[in-house]
Amino acid sequence: MKEAMPLANIFELHSYGRQLITEGKLDQAIDVFKANAKLHPNTWPVNYGMARGLSAKGDYSKAAEYLQKAQANCPDDVNREIIKKNIDKLQRKEDIN
Repeated sequence: MKEAMPLANIFELHSYGRQLITEGKLDQAIDVFKANAKLHPNTWPVNYGMARGLSAKGDYSKAAEYLQKAQANCPDDVNREIIKKNIDKLQRKEDIN
């Protein structure tokens, strides 16, 4: 996977990170989301992925910071609304995964 990750696009890496979360491999998921951030900095899916990884680990306040960044550069209303709902969940200390 380490050889394939640099070849993956932003959404493939995001999906892989989410898969790792569902498998309970939280540290590996964070590593994938960080790699995505290196390859695709300052994009809303990357910030959303970081939020998902941090939320899975219970760091809700840091996850909310990343979701606020994702919300700021999200290009569409549908995803902005989903992000807003997830920010609300994080503020209640609920996992967004």
